[in-house]
Amino acid sequence: MWQRAVLVERLARGVNRRPRAWLTVFALLLAVQIGPWWYASRDGCLYLSLARNLARGGPVECLGAAVCVTPGYPLLMTPAFVFGDRPFAALAAMNWLLAVALLIGVYQWAQRHVPQAAVWVAGLTAVNAGVCYYYRRTLKEIAFMAAVVWAVNALHWVESSPGRAPRMRRAALGLGLVLLAVSIRYTGIALVAGLGAAVLLGVSRRRGGHSGGVTLVAVVGGLAVLLLAGLVALVGESYLDGFAKLWSDPLAQLAEGVRVRIGNLPRVIVPGMLKAYGRPQEWLDWNIALGLCLAAVVAWGWHRLAWQRRDVWAWSLPFYLGMYIIWPHHQGARFMVPMVPVLAACFWFALAHVRRVRATFLAVCFFAHLGGTFGYWLLIDAPRAAADHRLWATADQIAGAIDVGRGAVVTRRLPNNLEPMLVLSLDRP
Repeated sequence: MWQRAVLVERLARGVNRRPRAWLTVFALLLAVQIGPWWYASRDGCLYLSLARNLARGGPVECLGAAVCVTPGYPLLMTPAFVFGDRPFAALAAMNWLLAVALLIGVYQWAQRHVPQAAVWVAGLTAVNAGVCYYYRRTLKEIAFMAAVVWAVNALHWVESSPGRAPRMRRAALGLGLVLLAVSIRYTGIALVAGLGAAVLLGVSRRRGGHSGGVTLVAVVGGLAVLLLAGLVALVGESYLDGFAKLWSDPLAQLAEGVRVRIGNLPRVIVPGMLKAYGRPQEWLDWNIALGLCLAAVVAWGWHRLAWQRRDVWAWSLPFYLGMYIIWPHHQGARFMVPMVPVLAACFWFALAHVRRVRATFLAVCFFAHLGGTFGYWLLIDAPRAAADHRLWATADQIAGAIDVGRGAVVTRRLPNNLEPMLVLSLDRP
């Protein structure tokens, strides 16, 4: 029995000898999900509205109002509008290119820390139900993840640069990608905190000066904070308002934030649990019980990863989660999805004492996620999107009958996802 386990482990680790072939397979698994229809979502309406206005040289508005979303992702979307006002196939292809960049970046990152299972970490990212769910939609998760992983890679390359000129180029690349991540989602600022923690850890271990790293932290941090302040002023109300609301009832808000994030762990880690929900303020729930167990494993693995490898992404994780604990909104598992690669690596480090089955464990998780993710897509998500696509004629007909004047439209009992489609047809709420 043990000999069979050792053989399976060797086979699981053997996939790392052909990373290009496996990354190609993962890219194809994502490519088959490309379709000409729109997976409707309320936030997707905001991004599409701003992107369309930017592409057409119109006002910087979302649905007829002042900017209400960060502009990074809509700016990336603008080239697709060369193909028309509803370039859903082009946007799906763009998301695929971003996903491929994400996979390559995750493999490069994991190769530094988990060389025996880097392919599996990338594969778990490719077939994770949460990652694929948001990949199929006009939402910013994939763009944000791609910017984050390549920012982390570039920042680590600075330390290994052979000379001053390459170091400056890589530092500039890392800075640009950090700023891109912040412009897509405010919580990209957690990379600055992660970089600072990693540099401070390096300084303490070397017991000497490390002026280059400190300077990098100062430059990246300063520019990122300035960009963040500018975005908050431009966008207006945002989830950063949660920091101000914290003082009204801090204990209750922090407790709910911790509960929500713990409940999100099973939804991105356990196959088939993406849609598992718990009631607000309710701790006596089996989702929370499972989440607490997973949180203990992740915490132990994170401790080993962060302190042994001094990784920027790993050190960003507690700061990232801290921001979303202060802002305890559910949003499904959306805010936990960008940390899927780090969570996979944490499991690898947590299983250090069972070295002979670690790769096997990740491989089993990969195939379990593959089945659950593609089962949901084939049986539920894709048929629903195809059915919704046939409602565009109805949405346009209703939009044509509504007064063209500005203002919100009240709707009632619209079928399926007709409401966000009508929002896009009218380009107003």
